[in-house]
Amino acid sequence: MLNDIKRLFILLILVLFSGISQGQVTSVTTNPASKNIAINTNVFVTITWKVARSDPQQAGNQAVTVTSTAGYLQGAQTESLYLTVNRTLTQTKVVSGTTTYYYLTETIAIPSSIIYQALRNGDRGFLFNRLFSDGQSSRSRDVILNITGGSGALLSLTRVSLRFDNGSVERVVRPATAMTVRAQVGFTGTGRLAGVWEVAWPGTSATQPIYQPLALVRLNLAGGQTVIQSPRLPTTISGLYRIRLRLTDPALPEDRLPVLRYFVFGRYGEGLPGNIRLVSPISPSAVGRGTVFQWHPVSGAHAYRLEIFPMPRAIVTDSGKLDKARVSRVPEAGAERVAGAVVRAGKGTTPGLTLGDTTILSRLRAGQRYLWRVLALDGKGRVIAVSTFGEIRRN
Repeated sequence: MLNDIKRLFILLILVLFSGISQGQVTSVTTNPASKNIAINTNVFVTITWKVARSDPQQAGNQAVTVTSTAGYLQGAQTESLYLTVNRTLTQTKVVSGTTTYYYLTETIAIPSSIIYQALRNGDRGFLFNRLFSDGQSSRSRDVILNITGGSGALLSLTRVSLRFDNGSVERVVRPATAMTVRAQVGFTGTGRLAGVWEVAWPGTSATQPIYQPLALVRLNLAGGQTVIQSPRLPTTISGLYRIRLRLTDPALPEDRLPVLRYFVFGRYGEGLPGNIRLVSPISPSAVGRGTVFQWHPVSGAHAYRLEIFPMPRAIVTDSGKLDKARVSRVPEAGAERVAGAVVRAGKGTTPGLTLGDTTILSRLRAGQRYLWRVLALDGKGRVIAVSTFGEIRRN
């Protein structure tokens, strides 16, 4: 009985080990082993994987399959995973000698957006890795992909300059004049540039101008320099404007951003499709917390901007009255707005505000004379109508 059990155990061991091949995957090589890839375009890389499998004890012909289920694109420096290629590579061969070679070819696509992302993360290249297995053993290999283009470094700005489309750095134009600005940008390396064209309208402070966006800028750069053109500049009302290209990536400090100034000179309100009729307060009026500012609505207006200016001495006659011929040129003289507010347009209502509901009163000096006006803005923040000036005095 004991002998029968021993024979059964030996037979079981022989059955278990008889089906196990002694062969194994010994190496994986690639063609190419490394490759340079450009930054400013989508990249396609063709790779041939050579898998070597050795089986010195192979006595007869046997079909053996080598498989890789996926490939992984990682950052060469950070090891961040950027792309997974879920494509199975597989090949079956009948092996009869000591070493058998498997050749598997694929083409991978790397979007330019991934290349820019890698550069921003600090990676200067990629490693594309696959693991090959015969079911009993496995080996892996990396293909080295170096990012090139320009200096191959991250985008760095060296110079930003602005000029108007006629080559000048200052302009004086009539209302409704069509003009643009060109930005010359010098840089090293390669990458993505982001920024926004901004304009400060007449009446904003010279020390802290209030800029409004005109258009976004998004560019992929390689080559050392580029020229960026602005959209058409606003020239709807008279006064001093400021225009700049604010760069956000790579970012430039505020004090390094170049700014151009241009002056629109002409009859106040010329070039605008409409004018706003003021309702209250009647000029001249003393104002306090209970004063209500109102004006007639404008078709197409999404909001209104109330602006208050100090009374320029140049427009006051010797008798203390306003020189109406000069009142319209308050913005042209570079007068800076001292207070203001934005009011949303409402349907079926007379637009306006109560002075006590705002911070305007705290910015006005008692006994001082001021001028006020209203601008109508469309859905994109563009001025579509403007009022004449009214006169007020702080109680």
